[in-house]
Amino acid sequence: MKFWVVGITLFCWGNLAFGQCEPEDVVPDHYVIRFSSAVSSSAFQNLRNRTRFFRGLDLAKTRSSGFKIPETVVAKINDSEKSRFISDYGSSVKSIEPVCRYKLFGTINPIDRDFSKQWNLEKIKAPTAWARTTGLNKIVVAISDSGVDWKHHEFDGRIWTNSKEVPGNGIDDDRNGCIDDIHGCDTAEQDGDPSPPAGSEEHGHGTHVAGIVAAGMNAAGIVGVAPLVTIMPVKGFEDNLSGITSGIGLVESIYYAVNNGARVINCSWGRRGLATQYEKDAINYALSQGVVVVAAAGNSSADAQFFTPANIPGVLVVGATGKNDQLASFSNYGSRLDVVAPGGAGYSAGNMIDPILSTFPLEFGGYRELIGTSMAAPHVAGAAALILSINDKFSPQDITKILKESASLISVTGANGINYQVRRLDLASALDLAQTTLPTSSPSPCQGASCPQSQGSQTLSSSAPSSQTGGGCGTLTTGRRSFNDQGKKIWAWLLAMPILFALLLRFRLRLFQQVGKR
Repeated sequence: MKFWVVGITLFCWGNLAFGQCEPEDVVPDHYVIRFSSAVSSSAFQNLRNRTRFFRGLDLAKTRSSGFKIPETVVAKINDSEKSRFISDYGSSVKSIEPVCRYKLFGTINPIDRDFSKQWNLEKIKAPTAWARTTGLNKIVVAISDSGVDWKHHEFDGRIWTNSKEVPGNGIDDDRNGCIDDIHGCDTAEQDGDPSPPAGSEEHGHGTHVAGIVAAGMNAAGIVGVAPLVTIMPVKGFEDNLSGITSGIGLVESIYYAVNNGARVINCSWGRRGLATQYEKDAINYALSQGVVVVAAAGNSSADAQFFTPANIPGVLVVGATGKNDQLASFSNYGSRLDVVAPGGAGYSAGNMIDPILSTFPLEFGGYRELIGTSMAAPHVAGAAALILSINDKFSPQDITKILKESASLISVTGANGINYQVRRLDLASALDLAQTTLPTSSPSPCQGASCPQSQGSQTLSSSAPSSQTGGGCGTLTTGRRSFNDQGKKIWAWLLAMPILFALLLRFRLRLFQQVGKR
């Protein structure tokens, strides 16, 4: 009851937004405070002096002039301090929201490596797709997760390198908010080492995800969906996986990935509850810069619309399926699923059904089989990277539409007993469609609760359907000219008609004159 009294008080005093964390996910006495542009530097300093924990979202200071976010800080203040804070700064505060904890959407279970067990790649027709492309090194996929063992031999030559940073000098040479970030950043611990902490099997999650995206074609063990693209490790979880800054570190990981050149961001994590404004800000910034954000739907056997970041408009949301195209028993479901992909079927007598084999930190053997929507999402992130390898002008909306239109339509039953028509990733068909599709003129980012419609991409194939509604951020039109193209032709004819009429009249007058002379 105390929580709701405080919430009402905030709304009445400052008209402030309050976050939507589930109670068990709220970090006590820690708030993300978003200021208006009117707040002064002296007010910031005063806040720093008054709080026991203060952290500015330094990585959120974007370099783009086309998308602005409020100055944002994280402060540790109790209820009484919060009331005094609102009294002092109320007119300068846009929102105050709790820090939310996230969970990884994967499962860990040791098992022997075996390349033949990569049933998932056959299911999405990856071998056929690789005849089109195995990816380009210039396409960067950020793994926002628990850390990536970037020294793993499966990633040799394809880990992102920050050429603007001088290794080991303790200086943020490129001023991107992370010191000595040669191969990525730890945005939770705020240092330049995105590796998982030694001795922690739980932190192997991020390495497993990275391998599904881009393990190399090197005959060393397994292969990823996009074996020649570049991986950018961004560790957003704290070393203890449940610490205070994990919620902030993951949000900062989005900004870091975008500002440092990622074209796709994989988020195999989430939490129950609606999105806070600072979470929406991060996703909208990524979309505004043409970056694809792929998120796992979640492992709670519930409707994905009640999970963040899956419920943020524009995010490409992925559910999990097994070998027989059945929806995983744990997978979230519902209208928010854009596509489904291999992620395992569930458990039987404590054993995993249809697990996904991928990389794991070398200290634990280098390979593991896991299940979860965490494993499904990177299949789609890899697919997005291959589409961008065909044409890097595609917007996030284009890619969502291509993936949805090319997917195999299957019927599944959710944990609620309701039957759903879902689209299972078909990588070969997606690349075929990408080769015959023109990109939209520019990305169309989602803002707020609704997404703007884009100008429609055109397909070069006359056999395509006349129109389709795309997923993600916008509506794209396939197989027909856009309204603007048709409108231009109509106006051209209207302008030309008087000239044509005058010429015709002149011709008839000359004809009559010649007849009269005869």
